[in-house]
Amino acid sequence: MGQAKAEAAHLLIVRLNNWLPIGAAYGEGAAITAMERLRAAMVRRWGPAHGVRVERDEIEMLIRRPPLASFAATLASGLGVTSDGPLLSVSAGCGGGPGGLESLRRQARAGLAAAPHPHPASCHGSGSGLDGAAYRRDMVLAGVVARDLRSGRLQPVQRPVARLRDPAEHLCHGMTLCHPGQTGLGDAESYAALDRVGMAHRMDRRLFREALDALAADRQACLSVALSMRSLSLDLHGRDAGWDDLFAPLRADPDLGRRLIVEIRDQAGAPPLRDVRPFVAELRALGVRIAIGGFGAGQVSIEQWLSLSPDIVRLDRRFLHLASRSDADRARLRRLMTLARSLCGTLIVDGVDHGEDMRIALEERAEWIAGAILSPVAPAQPAFAYTQN
Repeated sequence: MGQAKAEAAHLLIVRLNNWLPIGAAYGEGAAITAMERLRAAMVRRWGPAHGVRVERDEIEMLIRRPPLASFAATLASGLGVTSDGPLLSVSAGCGGGPGGLESLRRQARAGLAAAPHPHPASCHGSGSGLDGAAYRRDMVLAGVVARDLRSGRLQPVQRPVARLRDPAEHLCHGMTLCHPGQTGLGDAESYAALDRVGMAHRMDRRLFREALDALAADRQACLSVALSMRSLSLDLHGRDAGWDDLFAPLRADPDLGRRLIVEIRDQAGAPPLRDVRPFVAELRALGVRIAIGGFGAGQVSIEQWLSLSPDIVRLDRRFLHLASRSDADRARLRRLMTLARSLCGTLIVDGVDHGEDMRIALEERAEWIAGAILSPVAPAQPAFAYTQN
């Protein structure tokens, strides 16, 4: 790298987060191929190819110009959308300025270290204990989602959250990405697979961008987007890489934040909240309200949710559906509603799909409801049906 250093002022280190599970599920050759795909993508974007070093799951590359702040997210979104290999999850760090190679490397490693510990195999085990068949199945579904996102086949859909006794009054509209004409249940399964392989951020970032565009186009709109907890880090792909480009419109136009609600899914296998809290604090500073989605379905404790001070809680839809089955299920719904109201003053009862659901919601004195009864053409939202899988 010595000669290249004379022509370059920045060192980029990119890590393949799912190098280990790819090798365990597909074989060592697939992991080597994945690294070559990553190296080729880096050379295409920042070439020429001199000054590149590949070691196990990391690639170092000397570049002449500093990358954009969103470079890691851009690189990640453009990788792994072919039909012949698994998706690639990456994090990155960059060092620049005066000093020798070791100084640049220390800076780059500090930026890379800021990224959350990768969770791409959290639902499949890790290393030799990884369930390779399950990982490969999830990768097939995740790959379909990634390709459909790039081709534009997934389209934004809005569904209302309405006051039960006056359905014409809306709290907001929940925005999701669906295949046109689909109910959302198949999309929910694919999204769950994307989340299990640690790449829900691919869809979450796209959904967030679509919501900002819609809010800018309609100054009366109020939208809610549900995001995976694994996506909620300011340093998603490395220091300040992952969301800063999407927060820029909120900083430029404060009215957008006042009409946006970010819903954090209560999900099994959720990562620690240490990365989520700074993300939530940044959103609140931009005027965004925070909601809990799928409440009761995951493993996050009440104390942890209280630390986020949510503005809205949305009950997981399955509890309403089960409430007519027995007195015990009805009592469980009532307890969850009471618990949710202890977190904040605004509770959404999801899953109001039929008349029986409406009757129970009325008897339990629900104020805000969501479900197919309000939008019969699309009876299930990927963001909320997801928790049932």
